[in-house]
Amino acid sequence: MGGNSQPAAGALPMTVPARHRAGKNLQFFGALVLVLFALPLGLIAGFLAWRQYRILTTWPAVDATVVQSRLVESRSKSSGGRGATYSAEFQFHYSVAGREYLAAASLGYTSSYDQVRRWLAELPVGSRRGIRYEPDDPQVISLANDYGTLSFAASRALGRWALIIAAVGIATVAGGRHLDRKRLAGETL
Repeated sequence: MGGNSQPAAGALPMTVPARHRAGKNLQFFGALVLVLFALPLGLIAGFLAWRQYRILTTWPAVDATVVQSRLVESRSKSSGGRGATYSAEFQFHYSVAGREYLAAASLGYTSSYDQVRRWLAELPVGSRRGIRYEPDDPQVISLANDYGTLSFAASRALGRWALIIAAVGIATVAGGRHLDRKRLAGETL
């Protein structure tokens, strides 16, 4: 009688059916996706963009000559050698303060053989290209010479994936909330 909501002696405690936990589980999963995947990718993309900006604003530029270019193929042992990735590696000759240098740079890995062939065609042996070098160690170079899209390609790609994954996480959280609201509306009827 008096408003006590305690279960009667010997009664089983009330449990929430699994279908009522689905909304909470979806919200939890969506939050995990955001925290474990979207946020770290976004932070890495931001760090790479900041690093490229720093290189473009603090490393001196110099004209260099391509003395070697080659396609590098890598096969994953975990996929039994079937999945290949490719990269373009270049060696440059340049002069800083009257001293000659030879340094190598890579354009990163991709699964597109044709893309790497295009990169190699853009920088054939004997061609000239502006590069940037680290002031304290001119042997360390970057192919990022301007504020074009290629200079920020890695950070843009990671940023794009972070946004896609964040959208999935947010949609999952919203779907979980929607399930909870539907459940609550069904219980009040």
